[in-house]
Amino acid sequence: MKAKQIFEKLFAHWPAKILCFVMALLLYFFYQVSQMNTKAIPVKLTVSSDGLLMPVNSYPKHVRVTVRTSPEYIAKITEDGITAELNISNYVKPGEYKVPVNIDFSSDLLLIEPLEVHVTPDTIPLTLEEKVFTNVKVTPVFEGSLPPGYETGNISVFPKTVRISGPASIIGQIKELQTDKVDLSDYTASFSQQAKLVRNTSLINIEDKPSVSVSVEVKPVQQEMAYSDIPVYFTYLPHHLQVAGTVPVVSFKVSGIQSDLGSLNVDNYTVQADCSSVTQPGEYELPLSYLLPSTVTVVEKSAETVKVQIVQKPKEPSPGQKP
Repeated sequence: MKAKQIFEKLFAHWPAKILCFVMALLLYFFYQVSQMNTKAIPVKLTVSSDGLLMPVNSYPKHVRVTVRTSPEYIAKITEDGITAELNISNYVKPGEYKVPVNIDFSSDLLLIEPLEVHVTPDTIPLTLEEKVFTNVKVTPVFEGSLPPGYETGNISVFPKTVRISGPASIIGQIKELQTDKVDLSDYTASFSQQAKLVRNTSLINIEDKPSVSVSVEVKPVQQEMAYSDIPVYFTYLPHHLQVAGTVPVVSFKVSGIQSDLGSLNVDNYTVQADCSSVTQPGEYELPLSYLLPSTVTVVEKSAETVKVQIVQKPKEPSPGQKP
């Protein structure tokens, strides 16, 4: 009898008891919710692709991840423990798609309970194109100027080309990749340095190293200086002979760096005619020598030889003899 009474009491007024139980659960749930804190975190969005397609349109670089959890856990949840990814590896045909944003947490954050997560936006529209590869040349870019008196010579880049990849419509328009600007200021000697390659759009990838070696030849500026009416000096002329008439003059032009030309001394002995073959009076064509420092170069001259009339030198009167 007692068991029957207990059973009857247990199921007596059962609708009211069930309603009370449900209300108690709701009150507990709302209490737990009221005790949870909310935190919005910007998370970097990446694209993962193991296939032959890649996005060609721009897309958000970050998404907002909103988390709700107990106060003791909320401070532990940071951007470092959350990743957001668009996985397009399963798409095989070019076209327009709404790709879901996949959220993942570090192992320590996965142990947190309770934990509610919402991501905004939860899908990203992407236009996918075929991924292609090509080689393009590298062009160095410079800024600044060399000090006065210096100029650039040979300029080389290694490697001369790099391999890039990206959407077919964009890769087809790229003919070269430029480097970061290389500053020429203050260089007075040849140099080499590393320079990063510049991507005009984030949609292309550099498959090789992201930097190249730029070598620049720096040399002094070559200047020219002209000299005219320089008398010819006759060497090894026998003492009893002389040049008839006026001493011939020549003109020439030399090339060299500014400092060497500034210290160049041109005098009456600079241009010489070798008279070692002259033994008697007559008409001779004698080779000319331009005696200049090795640091300068004769680039132009009015004569390689000189034609002269060699005559007997008048005898000097003996002592006591009238001229």
